[in-house]
Amino acid sequence: MPVKRAKKHEILQRRSSVAELYLKGWTQVDIARHVGVRQPTISSDLATLHRQWRESSLRDFDAIREAQLQKLDHLEREAWAAYDRSAGTRQRKRFVVRDGVKISELEQWEDSADPRFLKIVQDCIVKRCELLDIKAPLRMNLRLSRDTNVNELSDADLDAIIRGDFIVDEMTNAAVPLLCGSRQANL
Repeated sequence: MPVKRAKKHEILQRRSSVAELYLKGWTQVDIARHVGVRQPTISSDLATLHRQWRESSLRDFDAIREAQLQKLDHLEREAWAAYDRSAGTRQRKRFVVRDGVKISELEQWEDSADPRFLKIVQDCIVKRCELLDIKAPLRMNLRLSRDTNVNELSDADLDAIIRGDFIVDEMTNAAVPLLCGSRQANL
């Protein structure tokens, strides 16, 4: 037999009161007396409220986690783009004086990509793994520094970078093993 609309409204209002009193620390017996129903009804209401709260918090948590993952994806794409832009031919215009005449010279050189952007990528990977509760792999054979030529890295080393099997030490700007819990990757 379907519950009438007025009865549904009455139940929703009662559950709202039950939730408020429960969150204030009232016992089920005190809530039952105050609301004017029996204690088993309050127990049933609280079971329903707890289920709704769990489902709501899971949906909210999933939405928040998804939004954070989207932000991390965007940040990682930007870091990779900046890394790619940081490599290539650089030039600088200098003015020098020769025989009393001021002339300009164009100095050019090839520069490798800036590994600081890889640190941002690594941070994104670590944060994504934390959000998804994924344990990072424990492999580390890679050493990077600012002078590392990325074009000379092996496919395995590039895969290690993509997987995030290292972190960049901010003091030395060199790759160091990724710590995972209390275990340390082998060098």
